[in-house]
Amino acid sequence: MTTTLEPVALDTPGLRTRLRRTLLLARSMWIGGIVLAATSAVVLVMVDAHLRDVRAGFDRYPADVVAINDGPEDDARGTATVEFVEDGKRRVVDVSVEHTDSVSLGVTTALVDPEDRSFVTLPSEPAFKDRDMLWFGAMSVSLGLVVVGLFTASTARHKMRVLAASPWQRVMGYFGPPYVVYLPHVENGAFWVSDQRPLGRGRFSGEAAIGTEGDLVLRQPGTNRLLLARRQSAAGCWKRHLIHESRRQKSIVEIRVGRTPEERVLRFDPTDLEGADIDALLDEESVDVIFGPYETAAVRFPDSEIVRIAHVESVRPTRRELRTLSAARS
Repeated sequence: MTTTLEPVALDTPGLRTRLRRTLLLARSMWIGGIVLAATSAVVLVMVDAHLRDVRAGFDRYPADVVAINDGPEDDARGTATVEFVEDGKRRVVDVSVEHTDSVSLGVTTALVDPEDRSFVTLPSEPAFKDRDMLWFGAMSVSLGLVVVGLFTASTARHKMRVLAASPWQRVMGYFGPPYVVYLPHVENGAFWVSDQRPLGRGRFSGEAAIGTEGDLVLRQPGTNRLLLARRQSAAGCWKRHLIHESRRQKSIVEIRVGRTPEERVLRFDPTDLEGADIDALLDEESVDVIFGPYETAAVRFPDSEIVRIAHVESVRPTRRELRTLSAARS
């Protein structure tokens, strides 16, 4: 049973304004990402052109590459030992190269900076050595801003559509991994999946605006967070399973149900069972289970009526178990 709290959820004081601010921030992010990409491209091209012009004024000397020294393993960079004569004096210089494969032994040209004659390079070396790294960094940041901005804007618009078409309703449900929500009293029981971090762990009570396209927005009283979730599958009916083994370790609670070849392990985080007598739960002989999406299941302990979401892991039968099963069927 649900209780209508407001005519339209989006009319909640301050909610529409907050979502519009989120849209404005998201728009600023993806526009900023595009501007950053364009600005970075222009600046890097200008710097590269300037450095090429500077290098065109370097002094040139006939030279020989007498040795090529590879860098550390899995690093294409290294050095090339170059010999040339400058002002009647023989010089031997180790020149840093970006790719040792681009340099070969033999005749080449040594380029010497007239303002800093200790700097020597080769024609095959780029004038702007850090260009590719800076370009990759700028494009990564730009792409990140665009992706996050578009995703945030899409999520905010989706929330506004749901909130504008539905009133708030009181709901009770359960959060579980990974970002799965089970609402037993909504649409005859269903599993919902969100791309966002859950509002909490285990059982919760809150409000939901339920859309017409298989989506909803959850809100917990006293918080400003809104969780957008999409219906993944109908919950179906509870089915009782005998417990074959149950145990509690430091960071996990496990219950084994089913028989080969459909044996499964229901795994809980102890924090998801907060408020329950875990030892009493492990003493129960059976559980009611509804298997959901993404290797999750709603689990109800009959004696205590406690419901939680568990991570489900299928147990692969051994060859011996398969042979025994095949022989029993024949």
